[in-house]
Amino acid sequence: MSIEVIIADSGPLIALARIRHLHLLPAIFGRVVIPAAVLRELTEGAAEGRVGAEDVRSAAWIDVRDADPELSAAFSLIVDRGESEAIALAVRAPSSLLVMDDRRGRRLAIDRGLRV
Repeated sequence: MSIEVIIADSGPLIALARIRHLHLLPAIFGRVVIPAAVLRELTEGAAEGRVGAEDVRSAAWIDVRDADPELSAAFSLIVDRGESEAIALAVRAPSSLLVMDDRRGRRLAIDRGLRV
């Protein structure tokens, strides 16, 4: 099965931004999809002035999508909002690759047959 969509949670984006390698994602994958909750986690509130916040906000290679609210709400009983929305997006895009560093999130995604 080929990968049609890369869906990322905030953790990997933060890690790559901190080491100034965020540019690797579009170089490897082209476009990356993130849920709206991940965009907020990366660019609002306390995160606003952090390394990479402006890079994420202005990245033309990042597509921000809204996750199914009911599906995301079900997953949010187990994981945080960003992870739950990323998993919900991946469920709706079965040929996607989910990039996530949260152990519970990865386990939840794998249990649903998603590629992580």
